[in-house]
Amino acid sequence: MSSSKLRAVLGFLVSPGAPALGLYLINLCFVSRDEALLAGVILATLGYAAAVIIGMPAYLFMLKKSPVGLRSYLMVGGLIGLLFYLLFFGVWALVSYQSAPEHAIALIRNSVAAGLTAIGYASIASGTFWLIAIRKNIPI
Repeated sequence: MSSSKLRAVLGFLVSPGAPALGLYLINLCFVSRDEALLAGVILATLGYAAAVIIGMPAYLFMLKKSPVGLRSYLMVGGLIGLLFYLLFFGVWALVSYQSAPEHAIALIRNSVAAGLTAIGYASIASGTFWLIAIRKNIPI
C-alpha cells in the first residue's frame, strides 16, 4: 500500500472521531461523565456513518481535481455535514412523524442547533482528514 493510500485510510479512521473526542472533553466540564460519553459516542457514530456514506465518495471525487487546499476541505466538510443532517433528519421526520403541523414547525426550529452542530462537526473532521491524508506541500 502506498503512503498516500495509507494516510487516507488513517485519515478516515481518525478524523470522524476527533471532533467527538474534543466535544467529550469539553462536555466533561458541564455534564456528568456518563452524559459526556453518551454524547461523544452518538456523535462519533454519526460522524463515521457520514464519512462512509458521503465522505468517501467526496474524497474520491476531490482526488480527481488538482491539489485541493484546506479551505476547500473545510467547505466540503460543512456541506457533507449539512447533507447528512438533512438526510438523517429528513428521513427520520418523514418516516416517523405523526403530529400536528404546529409541532412540526417547532421541531424544525429547535433542530437548527443540531444542523449547525453537524456542519461544524463535519468541517472539523474534514480539516483533520486534510491534515492527516492530504497536506504535503499544498498551500493552505
